[in-house]
Amino acid sequence: MEDRQAEVLVIRASPRLKVFFPSQLDGAGGIIRIHLLNISRTGALIYSSQPLEKGQKVSVGSGERAKLAIVAWVSGARAGVEFRLPFHEAELDAFIADQNAALAEAARTIGTLR
Repeated sequence: MEDRQAEVLVIRASPRLKVFFPSQLDGAGGIIRIHLLNISRTGALIYSSQPLEKGQKVSVGSGERAKLAIVAWVSGARAGVEFRLPFHEAELDAFIADQNAALAEAARTIGTLR
């Protein structure tokens, strides 16, 4: 029972933030478009129209903030990835800020925001 309680504490120590960001995943099959559905310091829930495999090594995001990860589970078009090295809080904040900025820039480019 103590082991299970320790697992729960670990899960709660890294709360997931609900997001909806278009992003990319780089794996053995090349770069594919994904959507990040939630993210924490230790992992993320993603949606991919391309099939992923449990145990697949991937990189989530792009540029200098891309994070190496392993696909922990797959259920249909959704998958959970575990980052090989957790984000520090400031890194996670910067990753989310970059995603927000990219989304805002894309919206301005196509004319949906003024």
